[in-house]
Amino acid sequence: MAIDAGNPQPVEWAAALTARFASASPYDILFAIYRQSGAGWNRRAQGYMLAYLMRWNSERALPLLRAALPASVPEWDMTYALSKASYIPALDTFWRERLAGSPPAVAAQAAFEMSQTGGQEDQEILRSRLGEWRNFWKGREIPRPEAELEGELAQAVMSGAHWRMTEGGMQAIASGCVSETCRTRFASLAAR
Repeated sequence: MAIDAGNPQPVEWAAALTARFASASPYDILFAIYRQSGAGWNRRAQGYMLAYLMRWNSERALPLLRAALPASVPEWDMTYALSKASYIPALDTFWRERLAGSPPAVAAQAAFEMSQTGGQEDQEILRSRLGEWRNFWKGREIPRPEAELEGELAQAVMSGAHWRMTEGGMQAIASGCVSETCRTRFASLAAR
């Protein structure tokens, strides 16, 4: 039941189609294939297959996702594939966990993913996380990764795929920047 990892493109395409269109029927077979050979696939193929597995049995697939995406460093190829599969509520929960309890670069990635796939409630979660961040770091020396997180949080709050903010709301977010990185990123918006 092994898949040829030496030719990654067909594996990626097959995994993408599986993630997008496959029913729950072949779950056990695909779960076994992924466990047997998934570690040798490229990151996008892994992401697509994990999206499929998360859609149909998130409880069973979550340990595989956590193993493939450690909370210590961001991984863009796999998360690209996860987000392209379609909306999966269990993935939204996964990103919310990462937003709350991960290093800055991983939390920034979670904020981005939530802004791309989450609903209005995710905007409120992101806004709350940004407020907590600003309260904690205000008046302190801010390390670069943390400053970048503020910018990503602000961007996510302002520009989600499934919500809109008024010009005044965006200006208020931009004007509230605590870090120089964030102020520079949104200088033109804050000046309006």
